[in-house]
Amino acid sequence: IPFLMAALKNERAAYWACLAIEELGEVASPTVPAVIALLDSNPDDSLKLQALLALAKIGPKAASAKKQVLAALASGSSPSVTTGAAFAAGELGYTEAATRLEQIEKGDDPLLHMVAIWALAKLHPEDKTRLDNAVDHLIEGLESDDATMRLAAAEGLQSLPVDPESVAPKLIHLLNDADPIVSHNLVETFAGMGESVAPRAGGALANEELRDFAVQVLGRLGAKAKPALPQIIAALSGAEGEFRRQLQAIVGQIGPSAASATRELTRSLDSESEETRISSLLALGKIGPWAAAASDKVLALAAVSEAPFQRVM
Repeated sequence: IPFLMAALKNERAAYWACLAIEELGEVASPTVPAVIALLDSNPDDSLKLQALLALAKIGPKAASAKKQVLAALASGSSPSVTTGAAFAAGELGYTEAATRLEQIEKGDDPLLHMVAIWALAKLHPEDKTRLDNAVDHLIEGLESDDATMRLAAAEGLQSLPVDPESVAPKLIHLLNDADPIVSHNLVETFAGMGESVAPRAGGALANEELRDFAVQVLGRLGAKAKPALPQIIAALSGAEGEFRRQLQAIVGQIGPSAASATRELTRSLDSESEETRISSLLALGKIGPWAAAASDKVLALAAVSEAPFQRVM
């Protein structure tokens, strides 16, 4: 934090400091006064945008920046600055921005239009019509030719209080999109919904067309994939090769709570594939004492293994 505070006062380093603060989020809240001072110094548009994004990512602890955010929103100095201010106003809950956002919503800049609709939905969480409208616009944004639109749409969907059961069907049609950026954003969007999406992703493991996508979502969820554990274990019972290794990696991310997968993981220790055995050992180690039923098999493998890394595992 002291390093970032100093960097914010340096003309050449300030942009990169704001970028770092955006990545750090709430833990960088002590830098808020310095970011406010930076905005008050009337920096160029690219630095102003990044400072606004940094404040938005810090969250509620950046509430004291209201004057600067609302001023940037009202100035109309550039579409990028206005977009950053609209995002910050929505993320920080500045209801005073609603009138200006409604004006922006009527504009013809696609990105600004979408962000304004998203921000209004954030400011009026009780308004289902606004929420549904925002979700539909963000899903359209995921299909945009503009990478910035796609990224903003993915982030926007993750931050809205949406019901995965109602949104998932609207997103499924995008799964066949050949664009890897769209696919990545789709994974991020689903995973951003948290534990509630895990059972749906787990159920998709049984569908060969959806399987790869489901694995990516569950892997991105990490420990939050726990609600899908029964489906993961069911899929493991017939899984081979890379699919089996991916499932074992997810089990390892779930950790001690995945003890019920111990039997399937132990079965992998008889695999002819060293990669599959190592993947299983890693998952068993992450489960820890709760996987003690596998101890004899692990010791037996260690006694006969000639592969150095496998012995270490």
